Amino acid sequence: MKKIRKRDVQGLLPKRSKSAHKGTSGHALIIAGSPGKVGAAVMAVQSAFRSGVGLVTLLTHPKSLKVIAPQVKEAFLESFPTQENNYQKYLKDKKVIAIGPGVGFSKEAKNLVKWTLKHAHVPVLMDADALTIIAQKKRSLTTFGMTQVILTPHPGEMARLIRKTTAYVQSHRLEVAQKFSKKYGVYLVLKGAGTIIATPSGKTYINSTGNPAMATAGMGDVLTGMITSFIAQSVNIEGAIILAVYLHGLLADQWVAKTKATRGLMASDIIHALPHALEDIL
Repeated sequence: MKKIRKRDVQGLLPKRSKSAHKGTSGHALIIAGSPGKVGAAVMAVQSAFRSGVGLVTLLTHPKSLKVIAPQVKEAFLESFPTQENNYQKYLKDKKVIAIGPGVGFSKEAKNLVKWTLKHAHVPVLMDADALTIIAQKKRSLTTFGMTQVILTPHPGEMARLIRKTTAYVQSHRLEVAQKFSKKYGVYLVLKGAGTIIATPSGKTYINSTGNPAMATAGMGDVLTGMITSFIAQSVNIEGAIILAVYLHGLLADQWVAKTKATRGLMASDIIHALPHALEDIL
């Protein structure tokens, strides 16, 4: 198991040419948000843009559109498609798909998870509510689709995926991550103190950044946006995950060092700090 250090992430994000434009900086599809959970969608989209992606299309619950629209002005915004063939048009020209933050558990949300795994031919990141949906039918990870899948569970979500207790997951973090990743052929990001990354090839990493101030709402949504953005910008999946996890924790560490506080950090603080931090990593 390798511990992630700054030297491991420097140079992973390619520098931009002078002729770069939004079309050359990647187009991500994010499926997120439902009534009462619009913030998750907003933070995922905002963190994706602040991490450098060129274009984002956000599919969200129709009742959330009016609330979300003023907060994600830069994104293409559409409501959840209700027909499988209609959904497939949104997969064209995308470099990565993220599904789950605040997406809810409606019939439409469950269908979108199923259709994504069935039809996607680009990397798919599944987080939050999408993890709860697939926990009810893990076979979908091996019987659908022709793509690479990234799962980003916190310990409670991991417990549901393996039908164990959260306490069991926390006491067997490395073993749980390695076994699940190998069994289903997925990239697994087991969040928490010392986030563990397990790859289908058997590699494992443990993050060296992060602190208890990160124990607050929205942090996972920000990480989802970051990983998604880096993949859209043509960073390989393993590198994108390593870079995002390390940088996510590093920004929290810098906030604690600057404020001398151990609580009060907000997920939006990470989003606002991203552009400067990315230049440092470059």
